[in-house]
Amino acid sequence: MKARWIVLASLSILIPALVSAADSSVRLRSRTFVPSPSVAVLEETQAPVADRGLHFLVQLDPAVGADRVALEGNGIRLLQYVPDNTWIARLDARVWNQTDARSALRWVGRLEVLDKVPSRIAEGRVGDWAFEPDGHARFRVRPFSDVTGEALRAALENVGAEPIRALAGGAGWLVRAYPEDVLDIAALEEVLWISEDLPAPGPDNDGTRARVGADEVQSPPYNLTGFGVRVGLMDGGPLSAHPDFAGRVTTIDGTTPASHATHVAGTLGGTGLNSETQGGSSLQWRGIAPDVSFITWDYNGDVLQDYRDAIADWDIDVHHNSWGFTVSSQNCEIYGDYDFIVPDLDSLVVGSAGRRVPIVYSAGNERDDGDCPLVEGGYGCLNPPKAAKNLLIVGATNSDNDTMTDFSSWGPTDDGRLKPDVVAPGCEDGGEGYIKSTLPVDVYGGTGWCGTSMAAPVVSGAIALLAQAWDSTFVGTDPEPSFFKAILAATATDLGNPGPDYAFGHGRVDLEKAAKSLLGDNPITDVVAQDDVFEHTFWVAAGTQQLSVVLAWDDPPAVPNADPALINDLDLVLISPSMTTYDPWVLDPEFPSQDAVRGVDTVNNIEHVTVNIPQPGQWTARVTGSNVPQGPQIASLVGLDTAGPDAVSNVQVTQVTGNLLSFTWDEDRVFDFSGTMILRSLNPISFVPNNGFNYLEGQEVAAGVRVAYLRNIDHSVVPWDDGNLIPETDYYYAFYSFDDARIYSTVTELMIRTGDTSAVDPHALVAELMLAPPTPNPASVESTIRFGIPRDDRVQLRVFDPAGRRVATLVDGALEAGNHELRWSGRDDAGNTVGSGVYLLELRMGDERRSRRLTWRR
Repeated sequence: MKARWIVLASLSILIPALVSAADSSVRLRSRTFVPSPSVAVLEETQAPVADRGLHFLVQLDPAVGADRVALEGNGIRLLQYVPDNTWIARLDARVWNQTDARSALRWVGRLEVLDKVPSRIAEGRVGDWAFEPDGHARFRVRPFSDVTGEALRAALENVGAEPIRALAGGAGWLVRAYPEDVLDIAALEEVLWISEDLPAPGPDNDGTRARVGADEVQSPPYNLTGFGVRVGLMDGGPLSAHPDFAGRVTTIDGTTPASHATHVAGTLGGTGLNSETQGGSSLQWRGIAPDVSFITWDYNGDVLQDYRDAIADWDIDVHHNSWGFTVSSQNCEIYGDYDFIVPDLDSLVVGSAGRRVPIVYSAGNERDDGDCPLVEGGYGCLNPPKAAKNLLIVGATNSDNDTMTDFSSWGPTDDGRLKPDVVAPGCEDGGEGYIKSTLPVDVYGGTGWCGTSMAAPVVSGAIALLAQAWDSTFVGTDPEPSFFKAILAATATDLGNPGPDYAFGHGRVDLEKAAKSLLGDNPITDVVAQDDVFEHTFWVAAGTQQLSVVLAWDDPPAVPNADPALINDLDLVLISPSMTTYDPWVLDPEFPSQDAVRGVDTVNNIEHVTVNIPQPGQWTARVTGSNVPQGPQIASLVGLDTAGPDAVSNVQVTQVTGNLLSFTWDEDRVFDFSGTMILRSLNPISFVPNNGFNYLEGQEVAAGVRVAYLRNIDHSVVPWDDGNLIPETDYYYAFYSFDDARIYSTVTELMIRTGDTSAVDPHALVAELMLAPPTPNPASVESTIRFGIPRDDRVQLRVFDPAGRRVATLVDGALEAGNHELRWSGRDDAGNTVGSGVYLLELRMGDERRSRRLTWRR
């Protein structure tokens, strides 16, 4: 049965409706024309069923000014604008059934098939880069904005296209199809546009983003840009007034803009807005975190005081450094020393300036300069202050193939610790042979720009994105600096020797994996004293390829004459379901090129355990305070899937017959969610699924209890029809969500009688209080908010700013049970447009509460 949607708040701007003959052209890539006023196409088109709609081009009548709410009340939903004064709109049955619903329309027309494909494809000229050996080609299919990914996928499969993967940002699907079938795909009601898959990307800074997964986390569902994160940047001078940094830079000292600083900042946080004017594509050379704010210092002054000022006075969230102290043939012995300002930097990380802040440094470019003899031809060349324990040190790989650069400095430190911690792209093996980023005054370059200086800002940008994700998920708390090191190491792509090594560290950063880990699992913080033992159980599902768990802590600063520099020694082991113990990887600094082996680590303040093809079942991570003289020690543990997904929500019975029941439910859990399992029985269900266990559809899991439905998110079918049932019989259902570790959610239960149509009464459509994710998110003009309540009651729906202050009250009063929908235009209770930021939507009914976050951009 159709859900009842009630509009409670609306967009406050008016839709442009004044159309004249002079400005009523419809401008498409395929054609340009001036339509005469007419809605005759509606008479030629069969009306859609009540709860669906059809997509049209529409122009609004010049005599009618209407806002979105008024239009949608008449069955007209404007989706996307087309020059001139034309909209792609979805029209529902009201437009056909009610004469007054058409009064706002000047002209209505359909998008033709040839309007949906580039002319070269319509003429049979598909780009050769898209072809596969068997004659198929890869195409990107984009839906209308109101079409869900699952609806598009089903439609594509119906015409024989093979969906490969959903495109980032809800942009549709990548599919395999024969070129001769493209026009059939374009003819689908769900399809807005189809074109070939992208050609191989070129190198430069866009290559860096692709290699570390920044493009994915900058797009939905992550939407991470570094907004609200303040980055301290120390370099040889201030940033140039490049268009990519407009309004986001505060210069504390330094006068002459430095090319090096400008290039580094572009990789970290340039917007790429000037790319197109400089010969690139739109936003091609944007950085990792394009919305961060910069506070910059010149490193020629008192750097430690500058650090303290940055933390205490400017409230920075991460401090970036692509520089180090010079090493020449006259002072080779300072490689790897825990000396100079190294202890002071360790102290800053643990809070000596008032806050605990992550500090990132480039590893240095010492391996190929010939100044000093190196161990085994390349090891042991970390220039100061890269031997610090708590700094996150970054080496450089090639962006196009993940190979090691010739110059990137390798560990170990003098006391045998593992550095660099991770690597990131800092040059190219082929292509142009450099990293392309911002240079004074408004250009991008260029030849010679390779180095760990180019790699380290990738990691600082990554921390900015993860900090934003943390702030929106764990409101009111601050992550430990060690958390960022732990999560980047645990999710890195292993390169070089198996396991950690002195060249690649723990591997090349993978931003999407890190963001998924942060948003999908509960990070663990232990406070460990001498002889403390903490055990954390977690589940590993069958088919898991690798288990990767990291323990990291920010150790108290050591004195320079200590060897080793480690003070508090914690130990991590993993214990399998069969009680096999796995120690962390350790390296031998006397033989730095050898592979890591398992053992007890007594020198590093980061311990990494990986297990390939781990045994499925319940594992244990054990953290021990082996030697904690300056405790208790705060430690971060990541890589454990300890949190189950949200319960199945908004279960609705949409059809009841004598032998069939139809259900729908929400599958909006983007993170830590793989699928849904539904149990069915003729009796109340007491069975609870075992975490870590893979069940099969059709399996009888207990006497009379069968798995009636089990799908993962890649091929989920919602709605679902449960057929061949016994007429006039009570059926009990238990709904569970599960994640990729097969941790099961709490249960959502229903009892339905076949043949009893009262089960689809509107008041029974909502099983529990539900607040759906707002769409779009981020939003800049309006965002649609859907919610459901299981009973008639008083409801509050309010918007709060990041500081917890109420911004707007969208609903405050009694509502009927069922589904409701409203749109928020980004205005507060006084009618003012809110500023950019992350806002909290809070739905309350009695003692129950649901919340969602919405990013607003002005």
